Amino acid sequence: MDVERLTGKYTDVTVTCEAIAAQHGHGGAAAALADALIRAVAAIDTAERELAHHGAAIDHATAAVTLNLAAGPGERAPSLNTLGELQSRGPRFDALIAIRAAGIDHLKELVSLWQHLPADNGTPSHP
Repeated sequence: MDVERLTGKYTDVTVTCEAIAAQHGHGGAAAALADALIRAVAAIDTAERELAHHGAAIDHATAAVTLNLAAGPGERAPSLNTLGELQSRGPRFDALIAIRAAGIDHLKELVSLWQHLPADNGTPSHP
C-alpha cells in the first residue's frame, strides 16, 4: 500500500509515512487520525486491487465474445456463458466503484483534518 501515492493522487496533499509516524508519536487525537488515515488508504487500495481484478475478468469476457463473433467456419472459439458473461461480475464491479468513491471522499475529509495537526515544530502542517 502506497500511502504517499494515494493521498497525493486523491487529495493533492502527499502525506508521508514519516509524517504519519511522527503524529503517531504525539498520541491522542493525532495518533487516532493517523490510524484512521492509514485505514482509509488501505480500504481504497483494497477496492482498487479488486476493481483491477474484476476489470481484467470483464476484459477477458468481452474478448471472448469478440473472438466468438469473429470466428470463421471451422475455427475454434471460446465458449460463452449463456446465462450472462457480465451479469455475475457487473454488480460487484459497480459496488466496488461505489466503495472506492466513498473511500476517496472519506480520505479527503481525513486529509483536510490532517492539515490542521501541528507539525513537529508546533505549527499546522499546512496553512
